[in-house]
Amino acid sequence: MHDQTPVTVLVIDVDHFKAFNDASGHPAGDACLKTIAAILAATCDVPGGIVCRWGGEEFLVLLPDSDASHGADVAREALEAVRDVALPHAAAPTGRVTVSIGVATAIPTGDLAPDELIARADRALYAAKRAGRDRIVAAPD
Repeated sequence: MHDQTPVTVLVIDVDHFKAFNDASGHPAGDACLKTIAAILAATCDVPGGIVCRWGGEEFLVLLPDSDASHGADVAREALEAVRDVALPHAAAPTGRVTVSIGVATAIPTGDLAPDELIARADRALYAAKRAGRDRIVAAPD
């Protein structure tokens, strides 16, 4: 019998990070990523949750026992916390560092591999980027 509690995954990308790194230098880029990681660790702090760097300027957040509504709330809080810090980013249209977030939720079953849930969140992330960045897109159920 499978546990019937939902799990939500967020895939988060720092918008225009290459331009930030190129304009500000790698030490500033590293400091930016550390700041974003600290924001995510604070805003995505749920029991059993995991925040990790997924690669480059991407982060992955695993929210166990988290339905789509809660996942959207956590994503919104993270997006707003990054906005509130207002890290300067001269090469970005907003003039500050922003993030795009893809969200996917599912009840784990034997039919859904963990990498498919992550892939759903990743596709939602790219939809957020195509829609103009600095936003959240949830994957369809």
